[in-house]
Amino acid sequence: MPGYIRLTLRFSDDPDAAIEQILLRELGNVERPRVLDAGCGSLCHVRFPGEPFVVGIDISPEQLEKNTDVDEKILGDVETHPLEPNSYDAVVCWDTVEHLNRPERAIANFAQALKPSGLLIIATTNPYSLKGLLTKFTPHSFHVWVYRRLFGDPNAGKPGFAPFPTTLRRSIAPGAMRRLAAEHGLEAAFLAVIRGGQLETLSRKKPALGALYKGVAVLLKVLSLGAYDGTYTDTRAVFKKRGDR
Repeated sequence: MPGYIRLTLRFSDDPDAAIEQILLRELGNVERPRVLDAGCGSLCHVRFPGEPFVVGIDISPEQLEKNTDVDEKILGDVETHPLEPNSYDAVVCWDTVEHLNRPERAIANFAQALKPSGLLIIATTNPYSLKGLLTKFTPHSFHVWVYRRLFGDPNAGKPGFAPFPTTLRRSIAPGAMRRLAAEHGLEAAFLAVIRGGQLETLSRKKPALGALYKGVAVLLKVLSLGAYDGTYTDTRAVFKKRGDR
């Protein structure tokens, strides 16, 4: 296990199942959970028990237009849009905080919008992974090239299509994010780093580049005497707001 996160979280092979179990336990008896999908994009990534009422907020009108999963749409910035306090049973923020200039403001906004015992679900890139470091220190034009040339996405970089500009602030690193959440009354119910699927996609489409990436990751692990494993690319987290429902 990488030393820089040894004390902050666990590794998980099936985070989606773990998250679904938490949602069922915490929201299974809520008749119609009110959910905010923050940075909702064009589709929802999390399945909730029952028949949730889902409000989607996104800064991209193109992405919002394509989203048919939400019941209500808000065109706005998750950092600054005035969300109604104590109004949501859950907030989902999937592949969004890595794109924000000030993710701390967004998490504070989500926390105040949650009802007591409400859940904040976050999926993001681990900024200290090899993928995270490569993404952070290369220009957006390179990311567009990767999506087009390596992943075969002809729409990459067009309005409303990934990849979107990234910031990958240190505050979204797993341990830092847990501390930030705690400052806003949120306790970690689940926090794990995982190996995301992009490396497998790269290895399948471009075997030589996939092998090079894995080789660099192995070399860094050896040089760090096992303290750094850059292949754990993504973070999954569920935070619960203090208080009784």
